[in-house]
Amino acid sequence: MIDVLALLTTQHEQIDDLIAKTAAPATRTAAFAELADVLTAHLALEQAVFYPAIDSLFCRDVMAEVLAEHCEIKRVLADLLWLDLDDVRFARKLTTLAHLLDGHRGWQEDRMFTSVAESVAVETRLALGKRMRAVLELEPLAA
Repeated sequence: MIDVLALLTTQHEQIDDLIAKTAAPATRTAAFAELADVLTAHLALEQAVFYPAIDSLFCRDVMAEVLAEHCEIKRVLADLLWLDLDDVRFARKLTTLAHLLDGHRGWQEDRMFTSVAESVAVETRLALGKRMRAVLELEPLAA
């Protein structure tokens, strides 16, 4: 069993690693395909599982801002998907994506995760982590 906060932090680290690999021409093709998949799954799980579970801890404006950040991240990712990997615009868009993710991750880990750790029972965080892993791994929730 893994705490949802540890799972999300691990995903953030994986995304950072994939961005670095995507920036390198030698590993760009495979890394970008994986980045697109991992980032899409990560954002979807946050929106479908994590945010609804913690919604009451934050004011409406904060949650709206977090979702707006998701929209901007998805827009930049979509732009990247339309570009050839060797297009000069690709590197600029990838840098933009990296900056968006740094800000989003920083706030989440420094503020949001701290509040969740202080306010949400460990059992609930473990159950959320289990639910998210089940979706990621397409495993049944029972057991």
